[in-house]
Amino acid sequence: MDEQAKSVINHCLSGIKNRDDKFIDLLYEVISPTIRFIAMKYLQNSFDSDDLVQDFWADIYKIADNFVFVQNGYMYLCKTMTRMALNRYCKLHHDRQIEVRFVDYHKELVIGEDEAFIDDLSLRTMVDAAMDELTDTEKLAVQLTFFESKTVRGMGEEMNMSKSSAGRLKLTAVDKLRKSLEYYLDKSD
Repeated sequence: MDEQAKSVINHCLSGIKNRDDKFIDLLYEVISPTIRFIAMKYLQNSFDSDDLVQDFWADIYKIADNFVFVQNGYMYLCKTMTRMALNRYCKLHHDRQIEVRFVDYHKELVIGEDEAFIDDLSLRTMVDAAMDELTDTEKLAVQLTFFESKTVRGMGEEMNMSKSSAGRLKLTAVDKLRKSLEYYLDKSD
C-alpha cells in the first residue's frame, strides 16, 4: 500500500467519523480487496467471507469512531477485519478445537507501518527466512503480539490456551526469531 493510498484511507476514516457518507464509497474502492482477502484467508469459503465483509461495511461507522487519526488507517482496518474474522471463525467452529492460521501479511499484502524499516530487500529476505523457521503456532504468536498488539492473556484467548502457555509460546517464538535474525545479520556482514 503506497503512502498516497494510506493518506486517502486516513482521510476517508476521518470523514466517515464525521458522518460524511461520500467517503464510504472512496474507502470501499481503496480497501475492499484487502478486506475480502483477509476474510477469505481465515474463513476459507466465500459464503462466510462475504457475510463477514458485509458485516464489516455495516459497522463502518463504529469502526471509524474508534480510529485515531495519528494511526495508520490501513493497518487499523486490517487488524479490525482480522479480529472480526477470528471471532467469526471461533463462532463457526466452537465445537471443534480451534486452529487459527497465521496470515502472512508481508507476503500477501504490504507490511504497512513497518514498510519503512524493511525497504532493503536483503533485510526483507532475512526476516522472511527467520519467520520461515518458526512453526505456524509461533508465527501466530508473533503476529498477535507485534501486528495486533495482543497481551499474553488476549493471545491465549485467541489461541485457546492458558495465559502461562501463551506466555511461554511468546517467549519461545520471540527468542527463536531474535536468534535467527542475529544469525542472518552476522552472516550478511
